[in-house]
Amino acid sequence: MVRIAAMIAAGALLTGCGGGSTPTGTQASGPTSPSAEAYLSALSATQSKLAAAERAIPRGPKTPNALARAISLLQSAIGNLTDNLAAIHPPASVAALHAQLVSVVRDYAARLGHAARVAGQAQGELAAVTLLSSATGQATHGFSATVAKIDQALGASR
Repeated sequence: MVRIAAMIAAGALLTGCGGGSTPTGTQASGPTSPSAEAYLSALSATQSKLAAAERAIPRGPKTPNALARAISLLQSAIGNLTDNLAAIHPPASVAALHAQLVSVVRDYAARLGHAARVAGQAQGELAAVTLLSSATGQATHGFSATVAKIDQALGASR
């Protein structure tokens, strides 16, 4: 089960994604398009919230129930990330990319829910770890690629 802890920790990879101009949490209010700086600040704040939630996830689960619980906690943290991202109003130039980012994170939360359910089943640990690994890999790739496109688009407009 030590390896399983490493897989759960892989969820933290999402926290570190975003490159050099990583985002925070100042949301623009009203219908006007926020500045790139305000948007990036809002994204950074959501990352900080995710990092704090991930620190509360137990590492090294030793039983199938503990594994299921740890994955469920990660799912909850990612679900909160989804909500926080969805609440951010991006600049018009990256609105479609931001919607894609929210979609990547929402899909990841759903896949984590499935992995948690599998982990709680008899002999489900290995399948759950495989699901967790696959979901985290795909989410990390999608998240990183989308954030890179956002950084590129905003860099061109600054």
